[in-house]
Amino acid sequence: MRPAAPCVRLLAILGSCAGSTATQHCPPDQNWDTHPLFGAVTSSPLFFSQEHARQATSLRFGDLNGDGLDDAVCAVSITDSYVTILLGRGDGTFERRFRVDAGDEDALETCDAWPVDPDGDGDLDIATANARTDDCTMLFNDGEANFTRGDRYPLGDEPRSIVAGDLDGDGDPDLAYLNVLSRDVSVLLDRGDGTFDPEVRIAVGGTTGRGQSNRTFPYPGPFLAIGDIDDDLDIMVPGGFEIEILLNDGAGGFTLRDEHPLVDIATRVYDIKAVDLDGDEDLDLAAALYGGRAELGVWLKAGDGMYGEVSRYDASVMGDGLLHFSTTVGVGDIDGDLDAVIGNELWGAYGLLRNRGDGIFAPFEAYLDDEGPWLLEIRDVNGDDWADVISAPSHSFRISHVIAHLNDGTGTPQGTVNS
Repeated sequence: MRPAAPCVRLLAILGSCAGSTATQHCPPDQNWDTHPLFGAVTSSPLFFSQEHARQATSLRFGDLNGDGLDDAVCAVSITDSYVTILLGRGDGTFERRFRVDAGDEDALETCDAWPVDPDGDGDLDIATANARTDDCTMLFNDGEANFTRGDRYPLGDEPRSIVAGDLDGDGDPDLAYLNVLSRDVSVLLDRGDGTFDPEVRIAVGGTTGRGQSNRTFPYPGPFLAIGDIDDDLDIMVPGGFEIEILLNDGAGGFTLRDEHPLVDIATRVYDIKAVDLDGDEDLDLAAALYGGRAELGVWLKAGDGMYGEVSRYDASVMGDGLLHFSTTVGVGDIDGDLDAVIGNELWGAYGLLRNRGDGIFAPFEAYLDDEGPWLLEIRDVNGDDWADVISAPSHSFRISHVIAHLNDGTGTPQGTVNS
C-alpha cells in the first residue's frame, strides 16, 4: 500500500529482479533490487491544494531573489493553470513561495515558463507560454521574487515551449515559441525595456509533438532547444520524426536548414538538448524519443558542420512489449562527462546513460521511481559542485513534488533509500 505521506523510492535494475518487495511497476513474475539513483533524495511540495487535477508541464531554474541560489519555476496545467515559484534553500530542497497567474482567464493552460531578464534590471523575470489563449505573458520581478503581470503578446496556435537568448546580437534576450497547431515558431525580439516587437513566424514542416493538439490532455512540451551551430544562436525544433534546424542570420531572422537530422517515421522527437557530447567544441544533439520504446537519440556534429546518422539508445526499462514514453531528457556531468538521463513517463523510471567521453553512451541503467518522472533537469542544487537530477512527477491527481536526486560525487548507486 502506498503511504499517505509522499514516498520517494528509487529502484535500480541491476540484472536480476529477485529479492525485492517493490513490485508495483513490474510484471507479476518480476521484482526489483532497490537502490537510489544517487545518495540522498529530497522532496519539495509543488502545488498549493489538490482541489483540481493538475501537473507540472515545465521545470526551469534561475536565481529569482538574488541570493545566489537556484530557484525553481514550474508551469502548472490541466483544470487549473499558473506558475509556481519555489525558492531554493541551497541544500537541494525548495520552499514553496507562491503561485503567479499569467492572466485572469480560468484556463490559460500556461504550459511553459522561462526565467529571463528582458528589461535589463538584473532581476530574472518570467515569460510564459499560454497554450489555450495562443499568447504569452511577461511576469516582472521586483528583485525579491514578487511578480506583477506585464504585457501579453499574441502568438501562433497552441504555443507550448519557450527558449530565450540574444537572437539579434543587441545584448538583450529575445524569445522563441513553438506553436504546435500552426506548426511554426514565433520569434519576439526584445526592445531592451521589457517590451517586445510583434511576433515573426517561421514555418516548420514536421508534425510537432504527438502529431495533434495537446489541449485534451496537457503533456509537457514538445521542447525547443537553442544553441550556436554556426556563430549565431540557432533554434532546434522537434519536428515529428526529425529535428528541424532554424539558422539565424545574426539579426534574428531565421531560415530552415536543408539538413534535417532524421529518426524514422514511427518515432517522434519530443525534447532536445544542444550540447557538446564528444569534446570537439561543436554542438551535438541529444533528444528524448518515443514510438513504442523510450530511447535517447544522439546526433554528433561532423567536421563539415553537418550531423551524422542518429545513434539510438534503449531506455525502455523492461523488454515487455509494452509502450514506453520518454518526454524529456536531461544532460549534465554526472561522473566526468556529459551524461544523459531519460524520463520514462509510463513506468515511472529514469534511464541513466553514461557518456564514454566521445559521444558514445554505455547501455542504460534503469531506476524506478514511485512518483513517475515527467520533467527532468540536471544541475547542482545543493552547492557541492556535483550535478544532481531534478524531476517533477507525472501524477496529475496526487500531491506533486519537485524531487532532487543528490549526487554524492560518485554518480553511482549508494545503498537503499526508503523515506
